[in-house]
Amino acid sequence: MHNNQQEAIAVKQTQPSLEHVKIGGPELPALMCHTNDMTKHTLDDQLSFYDLNAKYLDGNLGPAVPSRFQRLRKAIHSNELMIRRPTVECIGVLEAGVAEDGPTKILISGPDGGGKSLTLLQVMQWGLMKNMLMLYIPSPYMFLEPAEGELVPSSWKPTRFDQPKAAKRWLDMFKIMNKKFLETEKTTREYKFGRRDITAEGKPLAVLLEQGTIRDTYITDSLGILLREIRLNKKLNVMWAVDGVNGLFSPSNFKIKGERVDPQRLALIEYFSKFMKPQHMLSKGVYAFAASRSVSFFQPPENNIADPIILEQIFSHDALGKLNDFVDIHVPHYSEEEYLKMMEFYKLKGWIGHDLSDDFIKQIRFVTDYNPRTLAYMLRSL
Repeated sequence: MHNNQQEAIAVKQTQPSLEHVKIGGPELPALMCHTNDMTKHTLDDQLSFYDLNAKYLDGNLGPAVPSRFQRLRKAIHSNELMIRRPTVECIGVLEAGVAEDGPTKILISGPDGGGKSLTLLQVMQWGLMKNMLMLYIPSPYMFLEPAEGELVPSSWKPTRFDQPKAAKRWLDMFKIMNKKFLETEKTTREYKFGRRDITAEGKPLAVLLEQGTIRDTYITDSLGILLREIRLNKKLNVMWAVDGVNGLFSPSNFKIKGERVDPQRLALIEYFSKFMKPQHMLSKGVYAFAASRSVSFFQPPENNIADPIILEQIFSHDALGKLNDFVDIHVPHYSEEEYLKMMEFYKLKGWIGHDLSDDFIKQIRFVTDYNPRTLAYMLRSL
């Protein structure tokens, strides 16, 4: 991973003047950032909060909002997130890569519960603000588990298995995130689904998906056609975001006659894996991946879960070879300063009923060990 690339990225250090900002109820003068435009946040804005904006969280970005954060924001009636260094670093890398040829690539790593998914969410918000097409996979394991639907032998490629249920679920998310794109972009050739159903050249991609999802036997192929059209469109600015990217390199949980099915025989894994191959690489845009150490096919390392992730522990040698030109952004547990700010924020939002005494703060610190996910979960009953 190119950690040294981060050192070359200039991050503005100008200290803005903070203003009293009133959002959704209580006034948070000392905690709020001077702007909710996350593209303008700098390292000087660390430990302050900004509003992600409900139009994103309940709109195009909805499928990417982690379920835990979705429940929390509804419980405390707040869309605010604390600005942390990893997010500022990610945006710095992305802004620096805008003028470069080829896609910018970042890999978000760190301990479980540290905030990788929320960091990825903020990266995707940046992408939407830049009018990028969103290719988002909440977890490649949705393509590897029998719970997501049975395999169907492909009529197009004998060695491959289609996955109608998983394909439909992904296409439904894509439609939410990219409605305008589907209406404006056109097919570059004619596509036939069976003998009678045809999508002519020059039709909106929305028409392609409408016809391609009429029958289960077409759904998987229509997803593949959509990705093909995206790959061939050199004008598109695309963000390919994957949470739990380990899944693209993991064995499947499907079995036929007692033998595991090779994941490369699964149509959806094959389709998306093409974006990692040089001949099918996106012309421009962003590859934003988040790694996980708690996925179902990964055996956790023996070291403490709060320790930094060693990427060699969670990726095979072959996978690391495909990720060696990614900038690694580490998302750790809270620092002491971040922990105290979050306690203050939760208190102001009513998520904590106790007074923030020194003893209470010490007890919560000891039990949660600065883990953001554990902290939010534990405080819900306090």
